[in-house]
Amino acid sequence: MQFSTALLGFLAATGALAAPAADANNANTVTVTLRGASELATQTQLGKNEIKKPIGAGSEFSSVELAAHNLKSDKGQDLRCRIFDARGKPITVTRGANVDTTFSDAGKGEWTFKTTKVSKVQCGTKFVAAPAKRDVDGALEERANGPLRVTLSGPSELATQTGLGEKDAKAPVGSKGPYNQVTLNVGSGKKEARCQLIDAQNKVITLVRGANVDVTFGDGGKGPWKAENGKNFNVKQIKCDPSFKSRN
Repeated sequence: MQFSTALLGFLAATGALAAPAADANNANTVTVTLRGASELATQTQLGKNEIKKPIGAGSEFSSVELAAHNLKSDKGQDLRCRIFDARGKPITVTRGANVDTTFSDAGKGEWTFKTTKVSKVQCGTKFVAAPAKRDVDGALEERANGPLRVTLSGPSELATQTGLGEKDAKAPVGSKGPYNQVTLNVGSGKKEARCQLIDAQNKVITLVRGANVDVTFGDGGKGPWKAENGKNFNVKQIKCDPSFKSRN
């Protein structure tokens, strides 16, 4: 069967005539797949340090996927690439909790972005991943409020989080209660960090977790503590101190 030059050009632009799959043994080749509406899909092959106009550059796309064939960056991480919009600006892509302007293979599927035209594709061994947004937000919160995170939860889906330093005292964020359990996450603080809860009568609340009964509580990755009497409780203050020790 013979095709006209015009038809071949149309097929290439729409992705129906995709570039052949890259040779996995070619250590300098990566394949970037762009996808859009109506089954539009194109493949563009690049060197690991190259910038190129993608196949089907005039079309609009909404996702991108990289096959890097186990190539590594200069830092030993998965090789990364990025794409640019019609104005020549890097396009922000997302995959799960990751939000970035560069993307990797890692065997985790495609990255998505707001539907737009892609003018250029660039791969580079100098590209590194941005921290996941949740990690950035967590780091900023920790610097502002301290490494310890006390989560109080109760009936009617009430739940609050209060950030504290290793030696600190604060009223709980949001509400005094009632609560029925408390959990400590030490973050980047010391694993042996401990805190206690003070009720409205300025009395320390005795807590239990499994066989442990104590007036202070730690992290330990073993879940929440509950009041010794099994009842709900109000919290006037959360206090953390390096001098607190476990009874057990």
